This record gives sequence, structure tokens and C-alpha cells, in this order.
Amino acid sequence: MVEKSLYFPSDLVHCVVDYLEGDQDTLSNCALVAWDFLHPSRKHIFGHVVLKASPEDRQPATRLLNLLSMAPHLVPYITSLRIVVEIAHSANANTGQAGWIYEDAGLPLVLAGLQHLKEVSVESTTSPIKWAIFPAHLQDGFFEVFTRSRLSKLSLIQVENFPIRILRKCGNLKHLVLRCVSLLVEEPGPLFPDLGASLCLENLEMFESRDTFFNLNAWLRDPEMAGMNISSLKHLSLAVHGRSIRYTEDMFIISRFLEHSSPSLEVLRLTPPVMYISDITTNPFHLSAIPNLHKLEFSIEISDFDDVDTSPALFWLAELFAHIPPANIIRDVVLTCEILQANPLGEFDSRIWVAIDKFLTCKELARLRRVALIIYPIYSAGKTHAPLDTELLQKEMSILRERNMLQVEKRYVTPKL
Repeated sequence: MVEKSLYFPSDLVHCVVDYLEGDQDTLSNCALVAWDFLHPSRKHIFGHVVLKASPEDRQPATRLLNLLSMAPHLVPYITSLRIVVEIAHSANANTGQAGWIYEDAGLPLVLAGLQHLKEVSVESTTSPIKWAIFPAHLQDGFFEVFTRSRLSKLSLIQVENFPIRILRKCGNLKHLVLRCVSLLVEEPGPLFPDLGASLCLENLEMFESRDTFFNLNAWLRDPEMAGMNISSLKHLSLAVHGRSIRYTEDMFIISRFLEHSSPSLEVLRLTPPVMYISDITTNPFHLSAIPNLHKLEFSIEISDFDDVDTSPALFWLAELFAHIPPANIIRDVVLTCEILQANPLGEFDSRIWVAIDKFLTCKELARLRRVALIIYPIYSAGKTHAPLDTELLQKEMSILRERNMLQVEKRYVTPKL
């Protein structure tokens, strides 16, 4: 009697394997189960590659190149590439601040050979990567990768003087992440020649801790001429960690972003800059009518030196929530509070929880369905405990949970002292 083999539909196999994403050992075992499991397992095993040097291996790209030369059938599976530079490990003074990314002769060849990339990230964990000191052939290699039709996501983290002309050529890019990146903006006149395809983004994330936010001023003053189109933007994340004197200019730039992207914007994440109540009173930040906006995420910092009347962050949020246009159907709010406990003599003002409750339940947010309240206590040397999980907070949380319109989450993360 011949036994019948068990057959699984391919879509079911893919669902099972997708569920195991991140579990390399189990995925490796699945690849050996049957031929039908081999292809979907390889997609996860080899799909995401990280190039990162170590004291023992200063040429990670060359090592990857050697592997792919022996197993070229793996190349189509690699769709995501992270290039991580830890400049502190660089021992060659002639490379300035480029680290292994400058020294590894195999990197341009890897970039040229990985033709199926959909996501690329270039990042430094310490000092900024100086784009200008890259040799011409390496810059050309990155340019060719960044402007491919397959590439949909590009992340740049701690990169100095990245030419904005490259971004203008990324016509198929949908997701752009810029963290602590200074953009090299060309001087106008003729403004931006040879534009090529216009950059039409759906997701933009910007985080910076220096003065680089101003680089986008020229971009926003005339987005069409700059080769940038954010009229189809759905997700916008802006985090500004600058000095208080920048508040007015930063809010202007954020307002320009919202002005150009308001027809399509669905999710807005904001981390406002350092500010004073006088700044907010003089130049309040109000959301315009954004009809498709349904989710807001804010990250704010509160100190135990503040009370409910002197906290600029709470005042900024209260002003913003009190002036939400009726056209904005906000259903989801995520509020991340970084609570700095630095006053060894004072306790956290309990009225702050009442204030948060008040502006989250204002009539402008009548359609609100969920609130995630995420709390990160940060201690100074004088504070060794977290007086946050108090009876009052428990009571406030219980009241908010009992309301049918709200679901509140809380998470305490206690960092090491």
C-alpha cells in the first residue's frame, strides 16, 4: 500500500513561516522540512542583512561578498540592508571619521550586486558619518542603490552633509527616515537643475538633536521646485530636540509640513522642542483641518520641578487639544511621558494626572477610542524610588478604563541608576 504524502497549500505554508519571523533556529529547521518550506524560510533567514564591523573583522562587506560568490542563489532573498558604522573602532587615522565603511573595498561591489534591495539603512552609532570624504566610486555606488526603482525605504542616521540632490532622484521612495542628518542644499539659481523624478513620500520620519531641522526650510519654501511631493504623505513623525530659542522657527516648519500634507495625512507623531509657556502664548501651535487624520502620538518631558500650572509641555498639549478642528476625526492618541525626577525634596505633582485626564476628555476629542499612556521615569542620583504608582494614579487609571470611550494602557520602565 502506497502512503499518500500530506500536501499543504503554499499560502498556508507562507503564513506558518511568516509567523516564525525572527526565530532563526526554527526557521532553519523549517527550511529542511520539505521543498515547499525552503523558499519562504530563506526569505526570512537571508532577507535582512546587517553589515557591522568588529575588532576581529574590519571588512564585513568583503566577507559577505565572499559568501555570495559561493552561494549566488541567496542574492535574490536579500531585500533589506543595514550598514552600521561604529567609528570608535576605527584605527586608521587617514579615514577621518568614516570607519570601516571607508576601508572595506568590498562594499561598492556588494552594493552593485544586491539588486533586489527594498530597504537600505546607513547609520552611525557614535560620531556622524562624513559623506564628503567618501571616494567617488563609493558615492556612486550608494547613489545607484538609492535611486533604484525597487527601493521603497531609506534610513539615514547620523550622516553629515548628505546631498539633497540624491533624495530628489529617488522617485520610487515611499518611506524616508532622517535621524540627526544634515542635508547639503544646493544654492539656487537656476534653482535645482536636472530634477528627474519627483520624490513622492508616503511616510516621513525626522529626528534631530542639533540645528539641522533648518535644512528643510529651502525644501519647504518651494517643494515642487525642490523635487519633493508630500501631498500623498500618510504618516509624519517629527521629533525636535533643540534649544528654546528655536521654538518659533520649528513650529513654523512643522506647520508647513502639515500644510502640504494635510489632504492625505492619517498619522501624526510629534516630539516638540524645548519651550516656555511665554513661547506657547505668543506663538500657539494649532492643528489645521486634516480630514483623514485619525491618530496622534506625542512624546513630552515633565519634571517634578513642574506643577500643573508651570509645565510647558502640558500647556502645549492642552492648547493643541482644545483647538482641534471638528473636521479632524481623532480616534487614537498615544501619549508618551518622560518623567524626570530630579528634585530630591519634592514629590510629583498629583494634579498633573487630573490635567492629563481633563484634556484627553475634552469635547474636541469626542470620537476618541483609545489612549496609550506610556510612562518612563528618569531618576537623578538623589532619587532611588518612583513615587508614580500612587493611589491617585490608580484611581485616575480606573476612572479612564471604566469609560466606554477610552482604553488606557500604562507601562513603567525603570532605568538603572
